[in-house]
Amino acid sequence: MDYQILLRLTSIYNIQFLIGWILYLNSPIVTAFWNDVSVGLKTRQVRFFGLEHMSMMTLAVFMINIVNNLVKKKIGSNGFTYLWKRYIWIGLIIISSIPWSFSPFTNRPNFRY
Repeated sequence: MDYQILLRLTSIYNIQFLIGWILYLNSPIVTAFWNDVSVGLKTRQVRFFGLEHMSMMTLAVFMINIVNNLVKKKIGSNGFTYLWKRYIWIGLIIISSIPWSFSPFTNRPNFRY
């Protein structure tokens, strides 16, 4: 039962990852970053959305999938402890890469009208 919940959560992360990549590839900020990388690396907001945000989120989803596959072998023994410790690190990666409205990396509002 617990492993089924883990599989469903991992599927949700993977779907969000695919939606994120579709939005990433269609973003005008990302297009501006890749059209002139040297200027994009010097501009904080363009660099965050063009490089940092997506690379950290990709790393987090890869780590989620790896941990999910490794925890299958540990079900019943110390699987929860193993999972909990890794998910704390993955959560910190995700939280640090979200474009919060108060973040010094971006100055975008949470909701645009």
